[in-house]
Amino acid sequence: MAFVSDISATRILGYFGVCGLVIKISRNKLKRSYHAPLAVVLSANVIMLVAIAGNISQRQVLGSNPHVGTNDYADIGLLCRSPMIVALFAITLFCVIFTLLSYPRLTSFYRWFVYLCERSAYLSSKKRFHLWKLGAIQKIKNMKGQGVVVFMKHDTISAMVEALIYVRNNENTSRVAFVHAYDLVDDIPSELVANAKLVDEAFPDITVDLYLVPLHTGFTPSLVEAVSAKLHVPKNLMFIGTISAGHDSPYDLGDYGLRIFRS
Repeated sequence: MAFVSDISATRILGYFGVCGLVIKISRNKLKRSYHAPLAVVLSANVIMLVAIAGNISQRQVLGSNPHVGTNDYADIGLLCRSPMIVALFAITLFCVIFTLLSYPRLTSFYRWFVYLCERSAYLSSKKRFHLWKLGAIQKIKNMKGQGVVVFMKHDTISAMVEALIYVRNNENTSRVAFVHAYDLVDDIPSELVANAKLVDEAFPDITVDLYLVPLHTGFTPSLVEAVSAKLHVPKNLMFIGTISAGHDSPYDLGDYGLRIFRS
């Protein structure tokens, strides 16, 4: 199994290079502690491809050597030619991709299940399906009731709309809380409250709330922790537009634990 281990290790290392390349393309302005030039990222990906190709070529050379035992390297080609192995791999890959793509519409699947249970006399007569239906209804209530926090620095309505569209397309919630942190009351944008009410009416399927939070020591990770505890929203459901490289804060996005909804 040495061959399989070598391929798995180099493939996992290659994922870091691919992720670095994606960040360079889609989040190039994002502030981060370590900045690698594009040439370095591309070189790392090329090195990983060469390493994988080298392992495969080494397997072919050693596999043709009669002095090397057959148990020293896994016959990956035989596995790939096996219909059962290919079928299991395809099913597993489909399930993973389907789960990732269907998560933003998870409440729709629960609604369809509840609808089928209520419309079908057979399913309604079964106690097990009745319990599953009640569980699905509770899941819908929990997901829709779980709020999402979006930190807003300005009162631009386009940023609010962009945030709501992102949440609606990627999260199973109907509650969004806009949070604006300010130093002085006079620094609060004049159209912030009005625009928040406007987007609340423009998105009838989402309830929009606005919270004004005073800053004491600046926009710090402790402030994010306090907002998360006060609003009962986990940090993986808290968003910010972006933290650009020109941001004067000493903290990175990872220190805040927030997610971003724009490049």
